[in-house]
Amino acid sequence: EANDEFGAELCAGNFNGDVSPTGRPYEDLAIGGPGEDGDAGVVFHFYGSSTGITATGSGWFKQSSIGGTNVAFDRFGSAIAAGNLYGSAHDDLAAGAYGRDLAGAPGAGIVYLISGGASGLTSAGSLQYTANDFDSAEDDGLFGYALAVGQFSADAYKSLAIGEIGRTIFGFVLAGRGLATHGSLGGLDWSASEVTELTQDMAGSASEANEYFGSALAAGDWD
Repeated sequence: EANDEFGAELCAGNFNGDVSPTGRPYEDLAIGGPGEDGDAGVVFHFYGSSTGITATGSGWFKQSSIGGTNVAFDRFGSAIAAGNLYGSAHDDLAAGAYGRDLAGAPGAGIVYLISGGASGLTSAGSLQYTANDFDSAEDDGLFGYALAVGQFSADAYKSLAIGEIGRTIFGFVLAGRGLATHGSLGGLDWSASEVTELTQDMAGSASEANEYFGSALAAGDWD
């Protein structure tokens, strides 16, 4: 439909854990359409096979199908990332809705975690996270504006980096930050020892107003 923005965001992961006869995983595809339903947003998923991406088993998620509600301008699906966050044999899908209003904090943002399984992504057991899980949500914080999954520690669980580009840092509005949260058997672990707050100040620079730090994220084995 007009203004759906299908394809605004893409990521790949093995959501159902299937592999080829030689043991190579068939990667699956998630596609964001954050303009759906008046910018409420939607995330589509398609599965890989021996002949490539197939429509068999494909589907979509809206916030209302994973424990939330569809609200215009939430922009669900504007950021998505895949990885093994539960330590299982299947990749999971994180999806941000950076425009989500929270009680007392309009535009604070939210991130959903959708579990993979033997049959692929499932709405059962979906989890929701906001900045309140770490410290406190902020007006127009835009938590979930960007997402990336990486192997930030040596255990079986991958971690999720979350951009919150509207965050006020040391009094500087819209300076922005990132939060790196560790995966666990029960989902993301928000205990103080498992979360790293990332700002420009940590890298030897300085946070300033209107810099939107965290607006793009990527993970890799740099060293």
